[in-house]
Amino acid sequence: MSSRLQLVTLTATLACAGIASAQQTPVVVPLHVEHSPYHVPHLGIDVMIGTVTKRLEVDTSTPGLRILASALPNDAAQRTGHTVTGDFGSGLNLRGAEETASISLAGLRSDRQVQIEAVESIACASLSPKCQAAKGGVPDEFGKVFPGVFGLMMTDATPGECCVNPLFALAGRAGHAYLLHAAFAKPTLTLSPDAATVSAFTTVPVTTTSWPNGCIAVKDVALQVCGEIVVDTGSQHTLIFDPAPVFQGFFPPGTIANVTVGPWKRTLTSGGDGDERYSIVSQRGDKKLIVIGLGALQDIDVLFDLDRNRIGFLGL
Repeated sequence: MSSRLQLVTLTATLACAGIASAQQTPVVVPLHVEHSPYHVPHLGIDVMIGTVTKRLEVDTSTPGLRILASALPNDAAQRTGHTVTGDFGSGLNLRGAEETASISLAGLRSDRQVQIEAVESIACASLSPKCQAAKGGVPDEFGKVFPGVFGLMMTDATPGECCVNPLFALAGRAGHAYLLHAAFAKPTLTLSPDAATVSAFTTVPVTTTSWPNGCIAVKDVALQVCGEIVVDTGSQHTLIFDPAPVFQGFFPPGTIANVTVGPWKRTLTSGGDGDERYSIVSQRGDKKLIVIGLGALQDIDVLFDLDRNRIGFLGL
């Protein structure tokens, strides 16, 4: 064998060894089903923040760990001196302090301090005057069911803004790819899923807003809306937004909706108003947008892959 061929062979062998050593062992984190007083289901995850463990709502549509300041002991996090204020996805307006803390879940610790928001006051956003915080109400995700949210939206940190997905700070890049199995029977979040598991998913690239584009069609009312597909575990319903909707309201029970995201296709069946599984709602919005909520996710697993800038779907 020539010395050049030996060098090529050795280089390839070392490269393969490096890939193998870099491969993370999958870590399965149990999730928990919690219900509001109105029997609305939510997914929770146990997270250690500094010195205290809290069960937070799993929210795939927003980034960052946000928790009521009153829920944290003084030594759990350190204030940065910055104020955080802005609208939150469920129609709330949050104001609080930016803090940093170490986090851990399922035995995995962050390898650096994680930026979090300690929420000090809650109001309704200007566009949602009848939100859960109206007239002194207590939102499910900030006080009624959970003390805060664990935002898993797949987005990079933006300078000057709080906050980024806390999974990205886990040691060994363990949280740079994760798989959500939301089925209420045994919900889980798998960190660093193995290649064989990932290969079962149909993956599509995400846009600059961290979501892929897709379409939903309801033949019964000649509806077809194409836009970003948002996966939102904080919503119970599948929502269709359109500036000029052909239908508004809950679709009748049994209505079929066909979802397409790249080559992936899925049929959803509306359960009608009050059904926690597959309630499909069409309403007016400022842009075309499809939100896949927790009901539909009972039959769909979702893969989030930051390093490859993609999302994957698998029908169950």
